[in-house]
Amino acid sequence: MRWVTTVINTYESPSNGDVECFMYSYDTTENMLREHILGKLSEFGFVEIGLIDTATQICTSYLTGAQGPAPAAESISPYGEKTKKYAADMAPPAQPQSAVRALSLANILETLSREEAFIYTASIRDGARIRRDRIVFSWLDDRRETVFYCRSDITKDVEKEEQRIFELSAAKLEADRANEAKSAFLSSMSH
Repeated sequence: MRWVTTVINTYESPSNGDVECFMYSYDTTENMLREHILGKLSEFGFVEIGLIDTATQICTSYLTGAQGPAPAAESISPYGEKTKKYAADMAPPAQPQSAVRALSLANILETLSREEAFIYTASIRDGARIRRDRIVFSWLDDRRETVFYCRSDITKDVEKEEQRIFELSAAKLEADRANEAKSAFLSSMSH
């Protein structure tokens, strides 16, 4: 399947007054595929994907639009600057300096030298609410020149897990109370 954009411009010929048109088409398949892929990623909770060139430390990132109706956007920046901006949005008790160290390219490369992936989670201020992010870094291919990363919003998953833990704690407390009541009853019956 190919996507094509066609543009038609009409104009009046100065020589005879006839209406003429100029038409051209260009292939937009790559852009459409990128938009569709990023749209699917946002459906799965991915907020951003990107590539980091280890030689130049330049980061090319694609925001998927998962945080709102905005279309996917591409940005290119030095990875260190991107890390500092991200760390500045972290919610207390996170320390931006330790986050910058943990997310430094040197630390990521050191971890990737011995493991398949480097995973980092953080609490991020997002207006009035706090959201939880997970960033996974791995090598793009076997040449090990480019690091691929994806950042996802795991807030709903964390909230579900916290709710499940709360419910399990409440059930355990109720079972302990029932067990104590049963023990007290049996103790009084034996006397």
